[in-house]
Amino acid sequence: MAVLDALEGIEVSICVDGQALHEYNDDDIEAQAEAVGAHQASKTVSKYIEAATGKEFAIKLTVKSPYKMDCPTLSFSCRVDGMKVEKRILRETNYKSASGFESVVNGLRHVLGGVSERSSIKHFQFAEIKTTENNSKLSTVKDDAIRINGVGEISVWVFRKSKGFRTGMINNLSFESNLEGEIHEKALKGQSKSHRTSLGTAQPAQPLKTWITEFLDGEDYPVGIFRFKYRSREALKSLLIIERSPEPEQEQAGANTPGPTPTVNNDGLDADMRRKVEEFKKSLLEAKGASKLKAEDSNQTQTARVKRENTDEGQGRKVNKKPKYKTTIDLTEDDDEENNNSTALDD
Repeated sequence: MAVLDALEGIEVSICVDGQALHEYNDDDIEAQAEAVGAHQASKTVSKYIEAATGKEFAIKLTVKSPYKMDCPTLSFSCRVDGMKVEKRILRETNYKSASGFESVVNGLRHVLGGVSERSSIKHFQFAEIKTTENNSKLSTVKDDAIRINGVGEISVWVFRKSKGFRTGMINNLSFESNLEGEIHEKALKGQSKSHRTSLGTAQPAQPLKTWITEFLDGEDYPVGIFRFKYRSREALKSLLIIERSPEPEQEQAGANTPGPTPTVNNDGLDADMRRKVEEFKKSLLEAKGASKLKAEDSNQTQTARVKRENTDEGQGRKVNKKPKYKTTIDLTEDDDEENNNSTALDD
């Protein structure tokens, strides 16, 4: 899970099938200009996660010891593909560090209202961005590039809030994915984005209590921002976030190791061919014999040189005296190597 040193005890993770996805560090934190951007960048932790097409995902929020609340309310503004999808709150009066706080945001809620406060939810799921090089899509490249700007990212902004009060107001958020069809490859502008978020079919859901609160530090000054950039496995490899699979060493070794020398079978050869084979064998044997004599001659040369040097040392060396034998150099081979069912309205 993603954590911030300044918010020790607050954790955010993206889960699939009830398990938190593996996170990869992202050191490239984008920031706006001026003081606001600098503040937000200093409060941001960014991670990469792997997205699998068709898989539902959820945002898990956790607050536990050693975190100590210094405000009446903590607000968690959850955003997917640049759009606000849910706002969960933790009230100080409900927080117990011993048992902690946990809340899961797994889709977009819609309140129908009425006496029964009926509510539905459409679950989040990863969907592939479909691209094409068809020139018929070039006319919408600029618009597609704008729409894709916030796609491929899940974020949670944490704010300090006032105590606030409950309300019966209905505040349904909308989530419109404008990338359901194909877009031209040029709209990505070389970005490695591979997935977007889509919504599943509506299902009955438990209604949430609604509160109205106020920012204590301002809506541009969160105490923490948790970002998750989701990409396909291949996209993560292209970014060198995940290492590419190396070729099996055994296969490489096998490819570089020469096979056994084939044996020569004289059966089936005519007389002339057998004669040529025998002449070739004879020439190899003669070459081998000459090489042996050369090696013996070399050993004798080395022995004679050593004896001569010993003699010179005993009688006084004579300067510039050439040795009797010529020294040869042979080449040798080297050796081998408590869900909180509350939401906020204001942000």
